[in-house]
Amino acid sequence: MRVSNEIDYPGSGTGEDAARIEAEFSENRTTHDPFASAVRATRMPIVVTNPRLPDNPIVFVNDSFCQLTGYSRHEIVGQNCRFLQGPETRPEDVQAIRDAIREERSIEIDIRNHRRDGVPFWNRLLLAPVRDEAGKLTYFFASQLDVTMERDQLVGLQAANAVLSSERALAEQRLALNEVTLKLSVDAAEIGTWDLDLTANVLNWSPRTKAMFGISPDVSCSMNDFYAGLHRDDRDVTEAAFASALDPERRATYDVEYRTIGKEDGITRWVAAKGRGIFDDEGRCIRAIGTAIDITRRKATEDRLRELNATLEQRVAESTAERDRMWRLTTDLMLVAQFDATIVSVNPAWTALLGWERDELIGRPYLDFVHPDDQPATGSETLRLTDGMTTLRFENRYRHRDGSYRWLSWSAVPEQSLIHAVARDITGEKVANEALNQAQKMDAVGQLTGGVAHDFNNLLTVIRSAADFLRRADITDENRRRYIDAISDTADRGAKLTGQLLAFARRQPLKPEVFNVGDKVAGVAEMVRSLLGSRIALNVELPPEPFHAEADVAQFDTAILNLAVNARDAMSSEGSLTLTVRPASSIPSVRHHAERPGSYVTISVTDTGSGITLENLSRIFEPFFTTKDVGKGTGLGLSQVFGFAKQSGGDVLVESQAGTGTTFTIYLKLVSANGVKPIDRPDAEQSAHAPNASVLVVEDNVGVGEFATTMLQDLGYRTTWAADAYAALDLLAQDDLMFDVVFTDVIMPGMTGIELGEEVRRRYPGLPIVLTSGYSHVLAENGHHGFDLLQKPYSVEAMSRVLRRAVRHL
Repeated sequence: MRVSNEIDYPGSGTGEDAARIEAEFSENRTTHDPFASAVRATRMPIVVTNPRLPDNPIVFVNDSFCQLTGYSRHEIVGQNCRFLQGPETRPEDVQAIRDAIREERSIEIDIRNHRRDGVPFWNRLLLAPVRDEAGKLTYFFASQLDVTMERDQLVGLQAANAVLSSERALAEQRLALNEVTLKLSVDAAEIGTWDLDLTANVLNWSPRTKAMFGISPDVSCSMNDFYAGLHRDDRDVTEAAFASALDPERRATYDVEYRTIGKEDGITRWVAAKGRGIFDDEGRCIRAIGTAIDITRRKATEDRLRELNATLEQRVAESTAERDRMWRLTTDLMLVAQFDATIVSVNPAWTALLGWERDELIGRPYLDFVHPDDQPATGSETLRLTDGMTTLRFENRYRHRDGSYRWLSWSAVPEQSLIHAVARDITGEKVANEALNQAQKMDAVGQLTGGVAHDFNNLLTVIRSAADFLRRADITDENRRRYIDAISDTADRGAKLTGQLLAFARRQPLKPEVFNVGDKVAGVAEMVRSLLGSRIALNVELPPEPFHAEADVAQFDTAILNLAVNARDAMSSEGSLTLTVRPASSIPSVRHHAERPGSYVTISVTDTGSGITLENLSRIFEPFFTTKDVGKGTGLGLSQVFGFAKQSGGDVLVESQAGTGTTFTIYLKLVSANGVKPIDRPDAEQSAHAPNASVLVVEDNVGVGEFATTMLQDLGYRTTWAADAYAALDLLAQDDLMFDVVFTDVIMPGMTGIELGEEVRRRYPGLPIVLTSGYSHVLAENGHHGFDLLQKPYSVEAMSRVLRRAVRHL
């Protein structure tokens, strides 16, 4: 066996049992399969290979091939075709066959092979792929033809005859291949064939066609079987179509679908048949041929689709009716509008709830009916819907036809360039909630009043007792100093208490300034460290870059200290406290407020203490609410933190769980560093002596006015007292040069101290103005208007320091 210049077929292995391989191939062909019979009987040498097996072995060979090569079937089956090659086989022929096999295509080529006895011969190879119904390669069909010309063969008629014989054989080979290919294609497509010889009245049905009529493959058939097998409801149509195809005048294409009743099994099947007549020169139909396809499964699918379509139409109709009933009968408002807010459709509930008729609404923007205060938020929600977002709950007020307003809660979705929305009337809920809120406010006011009364009565008790003892003639100098100090300390505690109350109410006059939050926290940390004690570890986490905020520095320090003291008490003087500064891009949703995007700096105070229970979390910022023992806390520390954060344009959040510790986070607006003020260092000469200055005191309270002028005179100032702003302006109009500074209360009847200050600034630009107040909502909301402020109650030292600074700037 020669192996030089071998063709590298797919696979890797030969030598399997020949009889078993050929049997496996034969099992796939029926007994009456014309393909197998033709291959065995033809005089053309033929082999069939299986590319799905390793090394693409020969699985079938006919006797003609054995005679051509001299090998027995046992020696051939299971081998790769390379066993026929030898030294004289040309490499380019090998490569051409290799390419055809790899690309799964046909090839016709002359290749030099060798017989079993070693004699070479020229083999005309015709190789073709065979595919299954899915188009997947199953076999290679290869026919062979000896085209060797003997060297001593004479040129002439013998050569011409040999050539003609070779061409005839090649034509037969191609015809046989075409018939086999057609047969395999028909089988793969599950197509049956039929052939009616009208001259002999003989009908030939393929086994697949017989199966469509319920007839066994080996049973002979006639046209009687055809007509008998037709369903009676389809017989007339089928016969008419067949007659039209045989009519010499019409010669129509036979194309019909009909049902059959199985002759042997009684099964009803659907068949799609096509064909045409063949006519002789005289126009007579002598033959009719065609195909038949079993379409039973397709017809069943079509029936199911029709049923589904029918039930779908019914379900759609029912759903539409249900939607229409809901549209008409629901008490909720339903709305369809364009993205520009133009109303397209409304349901009858609009008339029942808001009094508007449908014609009064269609074509108008729904914003026309929204409360003016709610229009900006409603417009923003419309833009969200335009961007494809969904509204789950949005509340606004809509105007009733009588001019009143109703609270509505909306859900909406965008779909097909329209807004589809549903609203529920929540006016009753709002009224009930308002009543509940009012009751809660009154309860809070009651608690606040009781707490303030309790704490101030304690302070007044100290002051009253100390005053009584100071009236005694036998009091010693030491006790007199002690009682005076007690009155002073008590007054300071009272001022701190009112300051905390004002901070909670966000009515504390603040002195905002820009500062580096990290630096300020680092400074406060030193004070915090002294408050914690040795058993609580303090950690400070500051960012490498500076972050600035604008707020009252003193209130900021107080807020951090209040949080630190609360944390210390929650840890029972043992644990760790962490101060953290970092930026944030928003304030999370908290206390019914939506998320607020923006640039913020956060200050977090985290402890490892006992945590806060869920029922207490909602009350921790209430004034005088405390979980500490009696005498260990006023309940105003967290109120001050809350008020400071809110009044500074930020907020405070708390995260806690009982037993795991607590984190308070203050959010302040992030600002640029442009407004940072230099440190104001006190002047050492401020307390050296009183300036020889004239002060215009403006105070509507007689007692405070007399006391203030007396204190100023004792400090060396010259004073003039005006009972209101108008009297002060009259004095200034008489001689403004006689006064060096105006010291005025803020809250006065008629013209306020701030209005007086602005008028003085307009008329006498160089005259300093100092404001004093215990509380003013104008100061709390709008600041000091550029004036110095001395908060009541004030000490003599504080008043002297502020006035000296004002006079010094002259």
